Amino acid sequence: MSKKLSTIVGVVKSTSQKSLVVVVSRKEKNSLGRYVSKTTKMHVHDEQSEAKKGDKVAMVPSRPVSKQKTWRLHSILETTQLNDKERS
Repeated sequence: MSKKLSTIVGVVKSTSQKSLVVVVSRKEKNSLGRYVSKTTKMHVHDEQSEAKKGDKVAMVPSRPVSKQKTWRLHSILETTQLNDKERS
C-alpha cells in the first residue's frame, strides 16, 4: 500500500538555518462574487538548507518539528536567478 502525500506548492519568502517561510497563494470568491487572492505563510523544515529565496517549492505535512513548523520540504520545483543583494 502506498500512502499518497498531499503536497502544496508555494514560493520561498525568507530562509534561515534549516527553516523556510513559504507563501501559498489561492483565489477565493468573496460575497460579491469577485475573485480575491489570499495568501498563507507556512513555516517549513529544510534539513539540508537547499532552498533559496524566490524558489518555487513543494511541501508535505509532517509531525511537528517545532511550535510553528508542521511542514517539511519535499522538492524544489523551480529555482530563480537572483543576485546576492536580492537573496538577503
